[in-house]
Amino acid sequence: MRPQYSKPATLVLFLSIVALSACIKFGGTEQQTMFYALESLPPAPQSTRLAAGPGDDLSLGIGPVKWPKYLDRPQIVTRIGPNQYHMAEFAQWTENLSDNFTHVLAENLSTLLATDRVSIFPWGRSKSIDLQVIVEVIRFEHDEGEGTVFQSRWTVLGGDEKQVLVMKRSEFKTPEDSGDYQAIVANMSKVLGELCKEIAGTIQAL
Repeated sequence: MRPQYSKPATLVLFLSIVALSACIKFGGTEQQTMFYALESLPPAPQSTRLAAGPGDDLSLGIGPVKWPKYLDRPQIVTRIGPNQYHMAEFAQWTENLSDNFTHVLAENLSTLLATDRVSIFPWGRSKSIDLQVIVEVIRFEHDEGEGTVFQSRWTVLGGDEKQVLVMKRSEFKTPEDSGDYQAIVANMSKVLGELCKEIAGTIQAL
């Protein structure tokens, strides 16, 4: 014989199940997904910008940017030990990280080299590109033992025949921080800015 339940008891049980399944709670509060984005360098004053680099006559092409597969995901990735990574379900990128990285790279070089003639790969054949910057990202992550780590190879091509003018490997690190995702992303923006300064300085010296 089946047990009989009153309607009020059944309703209370149903609502309890719905409440438990609808909320993910940590410390008694609902966990919400936070979204983050890399930020570009602050714009230089106009008087400084006009004298800072080759100027508006320089046409710069950015990309392609080669990206490691383990970072090609919405979650922010941190290294928590040798061969161990954590994918943060509640800390994610506002857009594809590769796209965000490329846009900030382009904006930073535009600022540092004082040119608005910047195109992102792929560009049309009708565009004349004086210099092309190609970047291969090796590591771009927060490491619990090292802080934020950024490693890359980059190449500058020039001329109609796209000759290799510069080929270099760069590495930047920040001190260990609190591990807060806002601080992590700020440091990732910082090391990307350092890469852009190195590339811009190299181009200015050509």
